[in-house]
Amino acid sequence: RVATLRLEGVNISVLHRDDRVGFKAGALDHGLQHASGDFIAIFDADFVPTPHFLLQTIPYFQNEKLGVVQTRWGHINQDFSVLTQLQAFGLDAHFSIEQTARNAAGSYINFNGTCGVWRKKCIEDAGGWSADTLTEDLDLSYRAQLKGWSFKYLEDVSTPGELPVIMAAVKSQQYRWNKGGAETA
Repeated sequence: RVATLRLEGVNISVLHRDDRVGFKAGALDHGLQHASGDFIAIFDADFVPTPHFLLQTIPYFQNEKLGVVQTRWGHINQDFSVLTQLQAFGLDAHFSIEQTARNAAGSYINFNGTCGVWRKKCIEDAGGWSADTLTEDLDLSYRAQLKGWSFKYLEDVSTPGELPVIMAAVKSQQYRWNKGGAETA
């Protein structure tokens, strides 16, 4: 697909690293070094953005102090089991209640690691991606907002992704999120 898009004149490439230094933060930093645009859209591999995602998010960046647009996570497989239904309920509460309320109050919100767009200048101004925590997204979010950048949460834009379907994967995910939050604090 990349080769086809290149023939159509799209500036696109696939990057691979030879190592896993810094894990996701290292991969994001590596990609940032090769990015030529002003905005960086980030999606984990298990999320599927709609074709209109950029049209729904980029216009908000007319505000020069806006560093991030975060969208709501949807769920491809929420009806797979009771476990996925419970996860969807918890994540929906986080996004629809917590992120909405924080954003409306002008309080700090966090980029949730995926389904959002960063202004490249914001990432650079806040010191870039750091691998010293398991939650590089939360870490950079707070550093950027401490530098004066604002964030925007869009409840009406959703990007569906897969929820873990076995308890071991849920526990691993929750451990990373909780440990990373503590590290960032």
